[in-house]
Amino acid sequence: MNSTGSLVDNRSNPYIFLILGILLVVAAVLILIRFLTMFIEKKHSSPEWIEAQKKLPTTKKNIEAVARNARLTNEERSVLAEICKRFNAPNIEYLIRDSQQINSMCADFYQALVALGNREEDLFNMFNLRYKLEKLHDSATMIHDTRQLKEGQGLLYITPDNNGHYQLILANSDDKGMYLTLPEQLTDDQKKPAELSKIALSFVGSSGLMYKFDTRAIRYEKAKDGKTLLYVSHTSTLNVLNRRQTKRMTVNKECTFRAAKDSGKKTHNGKVIYDIMEKTHQGTLLDVSAKGCCIKVGIPILPNQSMQVSVPTSDGTEREAIGLIVGSRKTKQGDGFILNVKFTQIDRELQNRIYADVYGY
Repeated sequence: MNSTGSLVDNRSNPYIFLILGILLVVAAVLILIRFLTMFIEKKHSSPEWIEAQKKLPTTKKNIEAVARNARLTNEERSVLAEICKRFNAPNIEYLIRDSQQINSMCADFYQALVALGNREEDLFNMFNLRYKLEKLHDSATMIHDTRQLKEGQGLLYITPDNNGHYQLILANSDDKGMYLTLPEQLTDDQKKPAELSKIALSFVGSSGLMYKFDTRAIRYEKAKDGKTLLYVSHTSTLNVLNRRQTKRMTVNKECTFRAAKDSGKKTHNGKVIYDIMEKTHQGTLLDVSAKGCCIKVGIPILPNQSMQVSVPTSDGTEREAIGLIVGSRKTKQGDGFILNVKFTQIDRELQNRIYADVYGY
C-alpha cells in the first residue's frame, strides 16, 4: 500500500510487472529446455543415430569413457589407445559390444608385440585390458531375472547326492514360472525332484557367464509331444559363479610340485627367497589362470603353505611359479584332494603364456 492508501496504485507498481515478466520468461525457458532435451533424447535413441555413431572414428573422449567404465589403469588405457589407432577402430564405446572384433584386434596386437620381442609388460597390460573389456561386455549383458531367459536355454540340474547331472531345456514360460523339458533319464520318480521341493539349477548365458539359482519344483505336466514338463517358479536372485579377477581355463594335465618354505631372506628389491624342498610330488593341474591354479593331489595338504608348481603350457614347456595354498578340500569321490593355489611369485613371461593359452592366441 502506498502513501495514498490505494490498492489500485499498488497493482500499477512497475516492479510487480517486472517480477511477473521475469517469472514468465524463466518458465518459458524451462519449457523450451525440456522440449529440447526430449528431442535430443529421442534423436539419440533412434536406430539411425546409433548406427551413425558406431561408424565414427574412435576419439580420445571415447577412450576415456571406456577407461572410466572398465576401470583401466593408465597403462591399460594407453594400450587401448594404441590398438584403436593401429586398427583404425570405429567408436570403441560401441565396438566393445562386439566381442569377436575385440578379440580379433587383441590377437593381432599380441602377434605384433611378440614379433617386436621383449615386450612382456606391454603384453601383460594388453591381456589385463582384454579381460576388463570382457567383463564390461558381460556386465552390459548380465542376466538379473529368470524371466530374461529365452526358449531353448539349457539348465543343469544336479541331484542332491551329486551323482546325477541332467540337462533341462526351457520350453516356455509365463509371468510366474518356467516350463522345463526333462530328459528321459530323469523321468524316473526316484531321480526327479519332488513336487514343491526346493532345487538348485545353473546355466551359462550367451556371454559365457555361469549363473546358479534356487527355485521350487511346483508341478509336473505332459507336453503335447508326450514329454514331461517341470514347472518351476521364477526368481530374481541369480548368483554369478565364475567372475574371477582373471580368466582361467580347464587344463587336466599332469604336473609336479614341491614344498617351498620362506628362507627369511629377501632380494635387493624385497622379493622373498624360498627354499625349495627336494622331494617332488605328482598332481593334476585342473585349471589355471595368470594369478592362480587348481591342483588335484593324492595327499592331504593344509592351507597357508607355499609350494612351487611346474605349469605346463601349450608350447610344450613347463615353467615354475610359487603359490600359496588358499583352500584345500577332499574330492567328492574321495580319491584325492583339491588345492586352490594363489600365485605369489610368477614371472611375466609365464603369466603372458598362460593368458595366451586362455585366449587361444
